[in-house]
Amino acid sequence: MSFLVLHLTNMKNIIIAVAITFAIIFAFISSVEATRVSVLEEQLEAHKLAMTFANDAIHTFYNQVEVASK
Repeated sequence: MSFLVLHLTNMKNIIIAVAITFAIIFAFISSVEATRVSVLEEQLEAHKLAMTFANDAIHTFYNQVEVASK
């Protein structure tokens, strides 16, 4: 009977260790992914800003060419 109790105690400890390990891995992956999302959002905002400035420059240049040709 003591073997069964010892075996169940060991299994309980193994299950707890596996659960803690998965929790640590999940926390690490969540942290890394949150950082990646933040960087991608910043890059998207920079891209939008660059496209806005490029569009304004194109229209400004076009308007100058149009005025000069009249």
